[in-house]
Amino acid sequence: MEKPVPTIDRVQQLEEALRESHAFALAGQFAAATIHEVNGPLEAISNLNYLLQNNSEDGEQVRKYSGLIEEQLYILTAISRQTLSFYHSQETVELVRIAPLAEAALRIHHKKIAAKEIRLLKQLPDGVIVEGNPGAMLQVFSNLIANAVEVLPPRGTLQIRARCTDGEAHILFADNGHGI
Repeated sequence: MEKPVPTIDRVQQLEEALRESHAFALAGQFAAATIHEVNGPLEAISNLNYLLQNNSEDGEQVRKYSGLIEEQLYILTAISRQTLSFYHSQETVELVRIAPLAEAALRIHHKKIAAKEIRLLKQLPDGVIVEGNPGAMLQVFSNLIANAVEVLPPRGTLQIRARCTDGEAHILFADNGHGI
């Protein structure tokens, strides 16, 4: 007895399920990268608080540690704002700065990039801005980076470049892998 051939509707359902699964995996990777970024300042604040408690008699040290805590809180606030800027509904279209978006996508894959000792060549000027959905763009950037990292040999090169020419944004992801 032959297996039934999947209908177009069933194939579309499977493709959609695969896309959703990939989106959840990407969200998990992004959450892990964000938590990793947050842990550094939190650990610093915890250590500084300990020093504050043990040096509470020394006004100069208290002011110094308090200032350092404030710096770490500023970093946490910046991470929080950047993370929230990537969360919008699919219908949201806004002006998106390419450089921080590309950097966020790179952070998602930081461990794999470091493990393979991949050389990053980045040209991400701050002035490259496009209209789009930041979450969807992050997913696209992350997919392009993941594909490159997967096929690159150890010590391979990944290049990410953005520029504006005649009012158009051009974003390049290139690697020296074996190709498709």
